[in-house]
Amino acid sequence: MKRKSMKIAVSTLGCPEWTLEQIIDQFPKIGIEGIDFRGTAEGLDITTFPAFTTDLQKTAARIKNAGLLVTGISTSIRLADPEALDANLEEAKRTIPVAAALNAKKMRIFAAGPLWSDGSNREELASMARKTLDKIVALPNADEFNWLLETHDHWISPDHVKQILGGAQGPVVGVLWDINHTEVYTDISVEDVCKAFDGSFNNLTIQNIHVKDTVVNDKGEKVYALPGQGIVRLFDALSLLVKQGYGGPITQEHEKRWNRDLANPEEAFPYFVQWAREVREKVRKS
Repeated sequence: MKRKSMKIAVSTLGCPEWTLEQIIDQFPKIGIEGIDFRGTAEGLDITTFPAFTTDLQKTAARIKNAGLLVTGISTSIRLADPEALDANLEEAKRTIPVAAALNAKKMRIFAAGPLWSDGSNREELASMARKTLDKIVALPNADEFNWLLETHDHWISPDHVKQILGGAQGPVVGVLWDINHTEVYTDISVEDVCKAFDGSFNNLTIQNIHVKDTVVNDKGEKVYALPGQGIVRLFDALSLLVKQGYGGPITQEHEKRWNRDLANPEEAFPYFVQWAREVREKVRKS
């Protein structure tokens, strides 16, 4: 079986002080092939910026002319938040035309929602999330895209994700696997995650991944690290995914926007590109 190409992509969380112009100029020079948009220096929600509203077609042309793909748009849609329904739908409506113009087929969403002490209302929140997701995928032209629930916050395990996506309507939903989160914060192996989302359950598959790593410091604290420097089984996860037919991007989610002590993009991005190239080649040969 011919292996599908995995583009090397980077989330713009990793360069929160870079303008759109810097992103378009610097990414190809570093060797980055795809952009996963999660804000720019202007802020977090790109759908509100002039470059993605009045100047949207010019922006799309500039990205294409730079040889870059938009491999995803990471939204702030919070499916399980009872106070966010209107905001969720408005953000989805804004994001759809932006994604269409940028030829971005994958939209990141996450569950979020309030915390609980005993887990008794998880199913209630999952039901709310399913209803919100159904409203989103029913929007005009929403079915042209893949709405991917990220393994994130208190919805990390495959069972958590299935609670929401298992009852969702339509074929346009899928999974964005944050490999670090399941590896570091659960006892679930990468083998079990891949098996859970091999398409045998309601055709659910992993369609995008976020890559980062974790180390345990001298204080016993778990802190982010660059890929390949920590405890997360990234190579094993990628190998398993490719054997299942995965051909999506390898996306670095370097959370510099939230963690300003992390390496600057000038260091983190070239490191990731070199690491991803080596891993991609090893996976192809395995």
